[in-house]
Amino acid sequence: MYDNRQMNRWDNMYRKINSKKRYKRSLIINNIMENDYDSMCGIADQDMTRLFRESVKASIKEKWDKGLPVARYDMILKKAYLEWPDGRREYI
Repeated sequence: MYDNRQMNRWDNMYRKINSKKRYKRSLIINNIMENDYDSMCGIADQDMTRLFRESVKASIKEKWDKGLPVARYDMILKKAYLEWPDGRREYI
């Protein structure tokens, strides 16, 4: 078997390697978070969020116009449900 000194050396090497990986990972995450524009489309994050919300609202309105239910989540009961255009709810 290995003696304690050797195990401690390996343990220290492992810790150093992992700390460098965590540091690199945090740099990558920070660089992504600081970027004002989406790397794919060149659209600002706020504009992308606004467009996404508008598309979700349009999709819900389209479903309700067709008489179809919309899937939602009740945070209080912690259950998913279907909400029909007439306001009726069916918990799943």
